[in-house]
Amino acid sequence: MLSLLLITNYNAIAKLKEEKQRLETMEKRYNELEKQIQIREAELELLRKLMQEKGAGVY
Repeated sequence: MLSLLLITNYNAIAKLKEEKQRLETMEKRYNELEKQIQIREAELELLRKLMQEKGAGVY
């Protein structure tokens, strides 16, 4: 009975470690995507300003 508990506990710890690594990977990917979104939003804002200036005759 004790050996079954030890095996179950070991498996749970191993699974927890895997899930923590998976979470860290997902968090890194999320942060990368968030940075890309911020860059795209900044680019879009610059394009909008350029279009406004061009529409106003300012070059």
